Amino acid sequence: MAVEVQIVRAAETALGRSLRAARVEPMAGGHSWDTYLVSTASGPEAVVRVAPRGGTLAPYDVEVERRALRAARGAVPAPDVLLVAAHPSQFGAPLQVQTVAPGARLRSSQELPLHERKRCRAAMAVALGDLHRLGDPSRLSAVKTTGEAIRTIIDVEVAHYRRAAAARHPGFEIGLRWLLSNLPGGNDEPVVCHGDYRIGNILWDDGGEISAVLDWERAWAGDPMCDIAFTRQFSAWGGIDGEAVALYQRASGREVDESLMAFYLRLERWRSYTASMRGISALASGNSDRVALAAIGEAGNSGMWDLASWLEDGLVPLPPGLAKRPSRYAPILSAARRIEIARHPGTGGPLRSHLLDDKEASRALRRSVDRLRAIGGMPDLARALDVSDLEAAWEAAFEVLTVAVADGGRNLQEALQALGLRFTGRPTFLQEMAWR
Repeated sequence: MAVEVQIVRAAETALGRSLRAARVEPMAGGHSWDTYLVSTASGPEAVVRVAPRGGTLAPYDVEVERRALRAARGAVPAPDVLLVAAHPSQFGAPLQVQTVAPGARLRSSQELPLHERKRCRAAMAVALGDLHRLGDPSRLSAVKTTGEAIRTIIDVEVAHYRRAAAARHPGFEIGLRWLLSNLPGGNDEPVVCHGDYRIGNILWDDGGEISAVLDWERAWAGDPMCDIAFTRQFSAWGGIDGEAVALYQRASGREVDESLMAFYLRLERWRSYTASMRGISALASGNSDRVALAAIGEAGNSGMWDLASWLEDGLVPLPPGLAKRPSRYAPILSAARRIEIARHPGTGGPLRSHLLDDKEASRALRRSVDRLRAIGGMPDLARALDVSDLEAAWEAAFEVLTVAVADGGRNLQEALQALGLRFTGRPTFLQEMAWR
């Protein structure tokens, strides 16, 4: 059955009527779902969100958004979920059908006058305050306190890491140790947190008001300060700070606790990396050929190495199950798999060239090993590097340092940053595109 036929059939089932001469068009947005607009001569009829094979949210739970939208009902404008099909046998893939939300999407890169940006940010602050005040968190989770919610969401991300990571990643594990060492002991009741509240997930009507809040797959019952931190981390000029804080506080009936921002900024950054892990894992295993996942996974891997700077003396040890896992390095994508992806139909232009270019990778590997060899006072590391083959030297250093991360402190930062230079010392595809 062709994908378009499956999508139309799902929309017809959800709407309870035939859609004659229906058109199916891919919708712009993120890479978590394949999203399509189904239209007829009468206009837009439904939005169908299909779980892609090996996507960044795999394994997919197509009920998540329905639960979240029910939790948010009456708090903020949002689409309704009309149909959830969890089993692929019904329409060819797990999917959901939603109502068509009216309005236009803005991008953080759009050129808008300063007063327009301020107006949009104010509206976003009020809407988020309404969600936190009026949403029903009991539809999302049975957790009783924000402290319990934080620990639960960390456990979820660790489970993704265990399942998706090709090997232990020192940066990710340092991030985990820092978070577990600095957990806030929140006793407040959780609220409905959107989890992905940013400019790109808001629709606006002709009058400049919010007409819908989209993309609820990361929603959870947690601490509202986490949503505030997320906007500051990922929503560019839509971040809720400055004058927008007072508007949020008035709408939500709660104070913004700036003392929690450092923790939640780090939590949201750390959480974001498991999606790129899952995407690159799907590519490496052959479960997906979605070439965009190569760029996202590469950028995520590079970003994780920067978390080495969070390493401090006295951080709590890793959970026992993680520390016992094999630490041998596995490439993000083998050279053969990169070539295969680059030759996949529809792959062309800069991304294809980037996937096939090994010169920058070779130079970065040499710089990384040279920097590692210049570090003194670490006999185990020096012995590991005492081989001529650069790849073998780097892998041996990875083994030594990854094991040491479980117990080490600040003195490991220099070595870990040198190790990560193999990835941070060359531009990722997304960085290259940003520079153009």
